[in-house]
Amino acid sequence: MQGLVEFIGRDSELALLHERWALACDGEGQVVLLSGEAGIGKSRICQVLRERLAGESVATVLLQCSPYFSSSALYPVVQHLEHAAGMAPADSPGDRAHKLERLAGPLPATSLGCLLRLVGLPDGGRSLPGSASPQEEKAYTLEALIDLLQQLSEQQPVLFLVEDAHWILQEVHRRLRLSSSDPGTGGARMPRMISGVPESIDSESRCDSWSLRA
Repeated sequence: MQGLVEFIGRDSELALLHERWALACDGEGQVVLLSGEAGIGKSRICQVLRERLAGESVATVLLQCSPYFSSSALYPVVQHLEHAAGMAPADSPGDRAHKLERLAGPLPATSLGCLLRLVGLPDGGRSLPGSASPQEEKAYTLEALIDLLQQLSEQQPVLFLVEDAHWILQEVHRRLRLSSSDPGTGGARMPRMISGVPESIDSESRCDSWSLRA
């Protein structure tokens, strides 16, 4: 397999990303929207940034979106949760639930229940109050995910990458982006870096995010 070509000509873009990273490490939540046509090098910029931060104390959360799972907007989140919790294919449902509970830490029981249901596990009676609609369930689940990221950012800076974000629902994309301005997450040490093709990222996200064209 051929190696990657030499990375040149992106010094200004990387300098901006390092600047945003430094601000996030100081407690100023940041969002960078990296947009450009397919194949132009967005993922490579993300990779080089990760390599240059390798010597720092940083947790990386990568959501890799895909056209094969575009009908299930939270599939990349499920993948991340299973990986972060250390789940293995041979694990029993009980073992998987225990690992996810350990990952969730002090999250409220209802939030843990949302995460358990998201990965297809019984919630152990940790249901939402009343008869929540599917939309309410989705909203509570997104809030639980944001709280989990916030919890992680309190331990160390978090580099949160959403690659090929045009394959996830705009509702999910906007919620992940807007979390940087929420009172509870505004000071999080967590820059959100979202990549995608420009025609598929909504105009609201482009205007309200720090935009960088690849």
